[in-house]
Amino acid sequence: MIIFNDELEMHWDVIDGVSHGNGYGVGDKYILVGEFMYGSLWGDVHVYNKVTGQLILSAEFEASLPHGDYLMNYDGITETGMYKDGKKHFVVKRQHGRVFEYGFCKDNEFHGFACIEAGGKIYTSPHWDHGVINGLGCIQDANNDVIFYGLMENSIPIMETNDIHPLMLHKYELAKSDLFFDLPRSCAEFVLNKN
Repeated sequence: MIIFNDELEMHWDVIDGVSHGNGYGVGDKYILVGEFMYGSLWGDVHVYNKVTGQLILSAEFEASLPHGDYLMNYDGITETGMYKDGKKHFVVKRQHGRVFEYGFCKDNEFHGFACIEAGGKIYTSPHWDHGVINGLGCIQDANNDVIFYGLMENSIPIMETNDIHPLMLHKYELAKSDLFFDLPRSCAEFVLNKN
């Protein structure tokens, strides 16, 4: 078995030529502990760094696919969430105890509601579509001040708007509390109503 590009020497009972029962696998870098049922991983699976003993992955498996809760540790990041049928369904990423990404996924990309930090900005939207925002979204700076609240296409701001979404009420209130939020619209109304 190969996991994280590390070939493991398997230590499981073999029934009719396939791994079965509780056991472990040892490679150059990792140790895997789990249960096989007639050749497929089932139940809790844990992967440890062979040198440090650090837990790298803890996940629930069904038929050798992650399905259920999981936890991963890599590059100082702790990632938790849920898999469905081998694909990420929801993810939360933390670094130094601080959440910097969370949201629903489809095909291992953000899809639906998600919030991420990137490039010193925070992007929040209920309209993530395969990793980009297409619809209502909010961009905040590192101080949580709203930079943009409106419609986005491919995560690029297109037009500010007063649209409200149930999952964006807090962001909408933050945007409305900005004294300059309605300034462009007010200027346009003033000019149009002048005649």
